[in-house]
Amino acid sequence: LPILYQWSRCINVSSGGKNTHHCFACQHCVVGFDHHCGVFGRCITQKNMPFFIGNLLFIGISLSITGFSSIIASSIRWGWKGASISLSIIFVFVLFSNR
Repeated sequence: LPILYQWSRCINVSSGGKNTHHCFACQHCVVGFDHHCGVFGRCITQKNMPFFIGNLLFIGISLSITGFSSIIASSIRWGWKGASISLSIIFVFVLFSNR
């Protein structure tokens, strides 16, 4: 019942109308709320969504380039045995990064 009380209090106090939601992580009412990002420590809303998506794309591209470079460097230095070890390490990292 306290969650319903906080939710209704947020809608009544805020001037954002139906699109206003209460973030329970930072205890603020925000307009255009999508989620609270624990990595960045702030609410992701309609205003900062393009920056959030751009940041995710940049991180993904950077990690892909780093992984690809690691595989190429390993295959040049140790042959394909080194490349397979790099692939195994990257695979294990990606497998357990979602947990």
